[in-house]
Amino acid sequence: MSFLNSRNRSEYAFPLATQSNDIQLKYYEQHGLTLSAPEKTALQKVKLLPVQRPLDSYTDAEREKIGFWQDVVDQ
Repeated sequence: MSFLNSRNRSEYAFPLATQSNDIQLKYYEQHGLTLSAPEKTALQKVKLLPVQRPLDSYTDAEREKIGFWQDVVDQ
């Protein structure tokens, strides 16, 4: 959603609930709002899982990097 502010510039509004948990916590801290302990721990516990793609969807250079880092971790 877009609207004009007092300086006639566009501002965009996004529902806070659609933002990541880190952004929500940062917003509450910046605006001096307090969350109850259960709400805060619930926001901190939820982590998005990384998207897993098949190995053949990566380029040759990316596969080389992946192989390198797998070797480093294995060592």
